[in-house]
Amino acid sequence: MKNRINNLVEKLRIKKHPGIYIFLIVMAVVYGIDMFMNKPWYDELYTYYYFVSRGPIYAAIHWPVPNNHVGYSVLSACFDIFGSSYIGLRAVSVLAALTNIVLLYYFCTQFMNKAFSFATVVLYNTCYLVYSLAFQGRGYTLGVTCYLVTLICLYRICLAVAKRRDYVLFPIAMIVGLYVLPSSLYWVIPTCVTGGIYMLCKRRYADLRNIVLLGLLAAVCVFGLYSIIWLAIGSNLLCKDVSGAFYGMSHVSVILSAPVKAFKTGLDYMLATPYIQSIPRADAIMGLPEYFKELFDQYIFYSGIALCLCLVVLIALGCAYSYIWMYGMKSRLFAALYIAVTCLMVPLMLIIQSVHPYKRVFSFFAIPLFMGIMIALYLVFEQIDSEKYKHRAEVAVLCIVLFLFIASILSPSFRAPIAGRENDIEEVLKTINVNDIDSIYYTDDFQKYVLKFYHDVEPVETDLETADYVMLASEYNDDSYLSADWPIIPLPNEDALQYIFENFTQIASTDKYSVWCRGGQ
Repeated sequence: MKNRINNLVEKLRIKKHPGIYIFLIVMAVVYGIDMFMNKPWYDELYTYYYFVSRGPIYAAIHWPVPNNHVGYSVLSACFDIFGSSYIGLRAVSVLAALTNIVLLYYFCTQFMNKAFSFATVVLYNTCYLVYSLAFQGRGYTLGVTCYLVTLICLYRICLAVAKRRDYVLFPIAMIVGLYVLPSSLYWVIPTCVTGGIYMLCKRRYADLRNIVLLGLLAAVCVFGLYSIIWLAIGSNLLCKDVSGAFYGMSHVSVILSAPVKAFKTGLDYMLATPYIQSIPRADAIMGLPEYFKELFDQYIFYSGIALCLCLVVLIALGCAYSYIWMYGMKSRLFAALYIAVTCLMVPLMLIIQSVHPYKRVFSFFAIPLFMGIMIALYLVFEQIDSEKYKHRAEVAVLCIVLFLFIASILSPSFRAPIAGRENDIEEVLKTINVNDIDSIYYTDDFQKYVLKFYHDVEPVETDLETADYVMLASEYNDDSYLSADWPIIPLPNEDALQYIFENFTQIASTDKYSVWCRGGQ
């Protein structure tokens, strides 16, 4: 047994890299606590209700909103068999976050020593956007895992040290990344362009062709995966269209008899409800500095302007170093190209698309940004002749980064709840026996998702006249409340509230919500 443990320690190189393993254990504890203690918010609950709780097959062929992270829902649905809604919703994300620590450290060690590689990992996990998404039941963190796998495989291919598995994992990581999150295009394209430019610089045209072919293979596979969804959506819409020729037919019959029409109907439905809304191009260009400032403020609080300046400097340095090292050290050429191309192409893609996506889409962007900062510092300290002062400089960097990490992780902002109304609903539901709710009239878009996630209860959703239960938000008791704004659902008529007061009895209440039962049963 002792020999087996020693062999495992040696194989994992724990003695050579103790810092990263200690950090991994610390983050496993932190994320494990947050996974259960920091309760899920609306998007997570929606994902669990419509996809994760209904199994992997259902999740793979349904996409009622573009905000659904299909690949993540499919994987999470497999974890839901353990019987815990928290594990089913969030386990994949937490495992991905822990995997990212190891992958990022390995990737950094190809360009820097252990101290600076460790500092980069710590700085990356100090990023609030990265931290908060690590335990959320969404696909962003898993997308970053695919990103790092793609980068590592591409690096090995570019430096001609790749094995067969690297050529296999390279397209698979891109396929999974895009299946999990369509916005993974923001890292897929820059990564492939980086590899293409590197091969052109080295005049390795055969390898360039291989990268292009692998990219095309990934694109075809992603298209095939989403085609399944488009066919499912299209057939569903066609067989439910009363005025259409396919009304009443089964989904399979519609797909077999009119696959092209079903495919086009599903695709048109997706394009009609875009995930990211376009804005005027002039606004997209002029608002870009402010957009990145706000993004970087979500990395490290109040650091937006400083990181924006770092971004500009990294692009300039990356381009300069790429030229200098074009015929020098291969690993440094790759690092310079990767950072410069990614930092330049992401803003360029936003301008071309004329969009400003949700900031959480760019949690991956912290990797080239923080890596670039650390590599630049590493190159500066590398010029120090004295090993004594060089070591002191490394210790100073590590101390600053660790202090920033500890201060951030213990701050109230990091520990703050990510859910609001969702927690308020659960507070009032805990005071009653939810299994008694057979039928309910929902007055809030959050309520049914909370019932399903916390209590695995799906009462019949019915109209007010036949419902046995109603849950009212505090807005209904506010004299200044005039109209129903999401997530409040409009009551059927002006007399509905009075109808509730006359025919239902309040059985539970908090400051935010109250539960009413017909006749006080």
